[in-house]
Amino acid sequence: MKKNLYVSFLLLLAIFSVWSFKRQKEEQKNIPIEKIEIKESEVEEEKPEEIKEEEPPKEEVKEEPEWITYPKLREVNNLGVVLSDIESHMPAGHHFVDPDKVTWAHETTHGINNDIRNSKGRGINAFYVLNDKAAVIAEPRTTIRRVASTIPPVLRGFSYQLYLVQQAGDWNNEPLYLMDEWTAYANGAECAIEIDKDRVASDLISSHNFNVYCLYLAKCIKEDCPDYDDKQFKAYLKWGIERVFDLSKNSGFLTSYRIEKQKVVIIHIHKKIKNKETKDHFFLTEADLNVESYLNKVRQAREAELLRTFMKEYFGEEWCKKTYGF
Repeated sequence: MKKNLYVSFLLLLAIFSVWSFKRQKEEQKNIPIEKIEIKESEVEEEKPEEIKEEEPPKEEVKEEPEWITYPKLREVNNLGVVLSDIESHMPAGHHFVDPDKVTWAHETTHGINNDIRNSKGRGINAFYVLNDKAAVIAEPRTTIRRVASTIPPVLRGFSYQLYLVQQAGDWNNEPLYLMDEWTAYANGAECAIEIDKDRVASDLISSHNFNVYCLYLAKCIKEDCPDYDDKQFKAYLKWGIERVFDLSKNSGFLTSYRIEKQKVVIIHIHKKIKNKETKDHFFLTEADLNVESYLNKVRQAREAELLRTFMKEYFGEEWCKKTYGF
């Protein structure tokens, strides 16, 4: 009897287990399945890595002064690029023509500067730099003799006696005359590089001399003319100095160009005679004829320390390092 009851219990337990299992399965079927919507924007697509093209190095844009346009008066195209440019801005038959084409370029630059200056009125100076461009600058209230007195002997160079001593008799109260000569020498140097490299030495050395004279002029303006607006003067000075260094590099003068001393001496004696001076007043040393030697004095001479300090304050240390190397 007990055995039958035990078997019946097991049978009922098995039936109950089967029933419970089936019921759980049915309940699972009836559970609603929640749909999850996945927005396309939420799916991150793997993007291929962008390959950035290397940008070409940017050309340095040089600061420039404000230029005026000074157009040609006539067409001239048979004298080389530089001299033809200069000659085309003067009327035919002018008196600045010279058998030496570099002197011709130099002297005719003075003529153009004079014409622009006269058209602008008193107290103004002007400087033609080729390609129909000229800078117009107001005269500061200082003097050439004042500038001359500040330049130490070690930095005077062979242009000093003529332009800052003798010519001061005529131009003392118009100190931008120094920039007039500076511009004429730079135009002459550019002409010489193109057509007569035997002549480039003297004009480039003079241009570097005038770089320094004009820097001392800037120093005097800062000290003597507190009300002078030097924005245009400063921009032209900076541009002009950089131009002289560029001309020196383009000519090979700072690297491989060899100075022919005898030719330089003859050229400058000729200029002195034209200015009614004698050979007795004209002396040159090896240093006078060597641009690198002159530049080293600007960079290193103890007497030039005040100038170097001024240049760093005026143009910034980075510019001085890049341009002059100190």
